Amino acid sequence: MAIIVVGVSVLLLIAYLALDYVITRYHHTRKSRIVLAIEALACLALGVFLGFGLPEISWYYHVTFALLIALPAFSVVSIITVEAWHRFKQGEADSQVDMMRDQMQDLQDESERLGWQIENYQRRKKQLEREHDEDLFRQRKLQNEIHDWQSGSGMERIRSLRVENWSEEFSSFSVEDLRQERESLHEQLDDRGEPSREGSLRVKLALVELEYLRRKMEEPNKRLRELKESMEECQSRKARVDLEIGELDRQIRSHLQDREASEDRKIELR
Repeated sequence: MAIIVVGVSVLLLIAYLALDYVITRYHHTRKSRIVLAIEALACLALGVFLGFGLPEISWYYHVTFALLIALPAFSVVSIITVEAWHRFKQGEADSQVDMMRDQMQDLQDESERLGWQIENYQRRKKQLEREHDEDLFRQRKLQNEIHDWQSGSGMERIRSLRVENWSEEFSSFSVEDLRQERESLHEQLDDRGEPSREGSLRVKLALVELEYLRRKMEEPNKRLRELKESMEECQSRKARVDLEIGELDRQIRSHLQDREASEDRKIELR
């Protein structure tokens, strides 16, 4: 008899501890309460079925036996349910984290490729600029010469109009016409005719040279513009990718922190 009492006591203690774990370890929602209530009714029905299936004895023993069956059964089933529920939900969250990590790795690979591409564009840009440094220097020198002539002798407005008209005229010339005009202007300067015309002749020659340089540099300049546009597009894309990487990293860290903190608080069964 003593052994039966001890066995029943241990069984009830285990059931109590299990139920206490289910209640205190988890924060139950309406959904989880419904599930556990259904399981409790099923365990109670099992206990009643087995308890009242005994030979004819007092109803008190029938009820006691039914509860001794129902309580341990429910404690085991409830623990299995909440643990499986928690692990399933945690598995879903971990799966999302794994997907975010895969996505972040893809973005990091793309960012690295874009970085190499940007470096390649920068090298090509510097090479193009070095190739045309001499022409650019010559261009700036001619522009300064024209500007100095325009600003001199208090005739800036008149000379600016002349420069504008000459520039418009030379822009309609073919390359061959520009060569001929350049030769003609050189000859006029070599003749040393009217000294008062020397300044305007030199400016016209500078404008011819500028137009010739513009034609010569048109294709390289076009390539340089396209190169800059491509580089800026890559830089913009890389900036967006890096922002996405930062956001994914923040979400992953937040999930891991929440998971670690959940060890010290109730787990919500949603």
